[in-house]
Amino acid sequence: MNASINDNRYEILKILGQGASADVYLARHKALNELRVLKIMHQDMMLDARSRAKFKREAQLAANLKHPAIVRIHDVSQTSSKLQIEMEYVEGQSLRQHLEKCQTFPVPVVLAIIAGILEGLAHAHSARLQFDDVVYDGVIHRDLKPENVLIRQDGQPVICDFGVAKLGADLMSQTAHISGSVAYMAPERLRGEPSTRSIDIFALGVTFYELLKNSRPFLAGNRTALIENILKWEIVDIAAELQGIDESVTEIILKALARQPADRYKDASEMAAAVQPIYKLYHGDATPASVIANYLLKGHFTTAEFNALVPEESPLRLRALLFGLALAVVAGGFALAHFYNLGDKSSPSANSADASWSAFQEMLTARNWNHAENHAGGLDSLRRQEAYYLLGRALFAQGENGRALLSASKALDIGFHPTVAALKVEILLQEGAYNLAAQELEQVKPWIDRMSPENQARYHELKLRLKAQRKPGESGQAPNPAGAGSAEKRYLSGKSD
Repeated sequence: MNASINDNRYEILKILGQGASADVYLARHKALNELRVLKIMHQDMMLDARSRAKFKREAQLAANLKHPAIVRIHDVSQTSSKLQIEMEYVEGQSLRQHLEKCQTFPVPVVLAIIAGILEGLAHAHSARLQFDDVVYDGVIHRDLKPENVLIRQDGQPVICDFGVAKLGADLMSQTAHISGSVAYMAPERLRGEPSTRSIDIFALGVTFYELLKNSRPFLAGNRTALIENILKWEIVDIAAELQGIDESVTEIILKALARQPADRYKDASEMAAAVQPIYKLYHGDATPASVIANYLLKGHFTTAEFNALVPEESPLRLRALLFGLALAVVAGGFALAHFYNLGDKSSPSANSADASWSAFQEMLTARNWNHAENHAGGLDSLRRQEAYYLLGRALFAQGENGRALLSASKALDIGFHPTVAALKVEILLQEGAYNLAAQELEQVKPWIDRMSPENQARYHELKLRLKAQRKPGESGQAPNPAGAGSAEKRYLSGKSD
């Protein structure tokens, strides 16, 4: 063990990361038997008084910011050879790690992540701290990025690493040295101008964009070119990249990324006020942490599949339905397990909705199809599609293909989803309705490149079955008369078996 980390109070378990100025370790506090994170300054950096002051300032700033969305500082200690910060251990992964796993996130999830970060950032921006009899108005993080946001096991985003933070308008001394990650820096910081809270807003705007697109709005092959791109970017370029995303969301991102500080949100509270109404359209009174937990920590399905729930013709319906359907997948657990391979998941917290959903599941288990069908129609819009899918799947397993087809069609009326479309194709293939099966597969086709490998394999399997079951020479433009006619008539007329 490195001599610099010898400390009888702790048992060092492993190294978590290595930075330019410090190493970070996971440790167990022996007396308290609790996990802690130790950030220990490099020996060579200890020789520099400015570096030591900066390191201690991080501890002082974060220790005075007490909020669930900001990592807690427990202690700071210094000897002639060591300077270390003891922090809470946030069990979970960084937002960067989640992004690398998921590639992108759906708009409702991104809104929850940004709203959660804004809660902590607003606390920092509005904090009044006193050091050496001087009162400072607010803390500017200055290095916000996905690496510096941890997602706790309960879904709460937690901002960490205040290593380059500054106090309000005091900002100590301005130098030509740029601290932080260039890709997230506002133009005025790159020009060496005094910083305000709006530099954090710019960094959060870059993060907002990145969570949606899996790329940053400013790209370049080297640092110099990157800085030039940030200094010269045009709003039309980024707006074009955000086409297809809710206009109200796009407006927030563009305002956060405004080139001039005066054109951005002045602080996190102002940006939060802009995000909140849109957030409520998707999530109501649900907390950002609960939304994030249900998606990132319980859902585990891909963005393309999630976005496939969107009824293209109804953006208002999307807002009410989109994320709710994802929660419904989680709530039902086994509901889409056949297609997503999810396993059992936790149900949402609303007691009345839980009871109604449980009643539907009991009817399904008891094979009380009529009652289940009637009950499904009375469920709130957030669960209705999944209920119709489950009912259709159960009816298909019992050989009641006509009713199964109607149930799948009702689910697709709520919004297109490749899982439901796959069920419908299976039924149509069994009925010999090859033309309709081919049409349904065509609806799935545009999503293939963005679907998971499992769902791509499912699509190709159904396509091969369609090809194998067609009569030789059949074009697919007309159904097989041997078995398709009755099924198609039942489907098109809306009658069940």
